[in-house]
Parts: sequence; structure tokens; C-alpha cells
Amino acid sequence: MPKKKLLTRNNLEEDVLRQLSKGALTVSYETARLPYTISRNYIPDFVVVLPSGYTFYVEVKGYFRAVDQTKMRAVKEANPDLDIRFLFQYDKPVRKGAKMTYSDWADKYHFPWAIKKIPRGWLTNDGPPDYS
Repeated sequence: MPKKKLLTRNNLEEDVLRQLSKGALTVSYETARLPYTISRNYIPDFVVVLPSGYTFYVEVKGYFRAVDQTKMRAVKEANPDLDIRFLFQYDKPVRKGAKMTYSDWADKYHFPWAIKKIPRGWLTNDGPPDYS
């Protein structure tokens, strides 16, 4: 006897769907999308305060995992006025087989970046790099 195709993801959900469908209820399966936020704290690797008082943050990355990329985009969205900069150990693709590199990612999301060494300009300029 062939298996009956499920309308849900598994047998338990299928059973619940049958139970809910017995009454005069309107029932739909996985049709709503409910946004949510998980509040976390980001701890930057370095906080740099220039003699002028201007502050920026340096995040050092050897391996820049997808979960860290997502986190940093969320940090920037929640703190758009912060100057967060990346110092990458290497400029590698963001994932295996990708054409986008770490520096491409940083440019796309407007994060200043450097490879291996802090640029002199980061320590002498009193403001963020111009992205206009």
C-alpha cells in the first residue's frame, strides 16, 4: 500500500491538523510569518579612542564565518552611528566557491577594512572613512 502524502512536515503535525480540522474552525498550516528579535550584546575586539576623543572599534577576523557576518550586519543595523572596522588576516572568499571576498563583503555593508596591519590613517584621522 503506497504511503499517503503528508500535508505537513511530519506525522505529529499531520495528527494535529486532523484534530483541528474536525470542528468548524479555519485552520491553515505554516501560512503566517511572525518577526522576532533576540537581544544580544556584541563585544568588539578593540575599542580605539583617538586623542580627539573620536572612538572606533576594531574586529579582528582570521576566519569570517557566515554566522559572524550575519551578527555584524545586525550590530550595524542596531548601531548605525558606530564606526566598526575589520582587520582581516587574509582576504578570502566568504565561503567555499564564492566570488565575494571578505573585503567585498565589508565594502558592500560599509565597514572599513584592512588586511593584517592597521592602516596609519586609522590612527591619525579623526573620523570615519568617507563612503559617499
